[in-house]
Amino acid sequence: MPKNNLKILVIMNDRIGDLVLCTGVFREIKMAIPKVEITTLVSKVNFPIVEKNDNIKKRFILDSFWKKRKLKNFFEYLKILRKIRKEKFDIGIDLRGSNMNIFFFLVMGDVIEKYSLNKNRNNFLNGYVPRNLEVHETELAKRIVEKAVKIKIKNSWPDIPTDEQDEKEVDNFLKNNQLKEFIVICPGANSELKMWETKKFDELIKWINNKFPEYKIILCGGEEDRGIIEKLAKENSNCMVNMGFNLRNLSLLSKKAKLFICHDGGPMHIAWCAKAKMIVLWGPTSMPNVKPLGKNVVIIHHKTDCYPCYLNKECIKPKGNRCMDLISLEEVEKAVDKILGEKKER
Repeated sequence: MPKNNLKILVIMNDRIGDLVLCTGVFREIKMAIPKVEITTLVSKVNFPIVEKNDNIKKRFILDSFWKKRKLKNFFEYLKILRKIRKEKFDIGIDLRGSNMNIFFFLVMGDVIEKYSLNKNRNNFLNGYVPRNLEVHETELAKRIVEKAVKIKIKNSWPDIPTDEQDEKEVDNFLKNNQLKEFIVICPGANSELKMWETKKFDELIKWINNKFPEYKIILCGGEEDRGIIEKLAKENSNCMVNMGFNLRNLSLLSKKAKLFICHDGGPMHIAWCAKAKMIVLWGPTSMPNVKPLGKNVVIIHHKTDCYPCYLNKECIKPKGNRCMDLISLEEVEKAVDKILGEKKER
């Protein structure tokens, strides 16, 4: 039985989806040990996911300095390290599987017990769970937390807590734009290799407008997706642009949508966490460990002989034969028709 006044540091200073998939463990730790103090170390981009989570006492924000290679980022590491040493954590859990995190924050941070989701055993660690691309990330997070904290987790479903302000912002947006029946489409991705053609999205939107005119379409994404989103909105009067929502707002919006269409990426994980009806256009990355699970999800994917790849080099397939190119407009229309057609019949 774990002691009741534990201080635990959980590290996931990575991408949006990576943190989303791990969020269930904060709830489960707090349920098992009510007086526990949980501190998270997250990145700037995924911070909104845990910002309103009452299971977490403190939040440190830090991006990886070796990615940006700027001296000021290294000094931020030293600043966070001092804070970690001051906290005197009983347990540190690195969910990112990063040797840099293990050394900088768990070892140099004087954390008493150190655990990680890591590729290989590390002599600095008290325990680890090996990464396995055939095991879902929610299960891996569950296993390492059970090992570290000595609790039994019954429910590892991700959790993005929101508050009244988040609810109000989304409700006002829907009310001001007179939106009751709507579909959310996220046409962007963090890599061109994971993206469906903009032309096909345009044709899909026109088909939806013709077949299901009662639905408005909300185009969502980050600033890097602005060009694609504005182009689609300009060509389709039934579309409206929403790029001002934070990640919690997107979670609430996806929950209220009749359908959520996206690529593999952060928005997909957020919508899945909210149990939205989803169509996911999947490309080159490994699926078993990160795919959205359950009956609300339709995944359209064409497995090529080079699958999976990890986006660290140019695609070897000629244009037109890439995995994302093989997803046809007709099969996406069929998936949309099945979901929205069933809603019409009810």
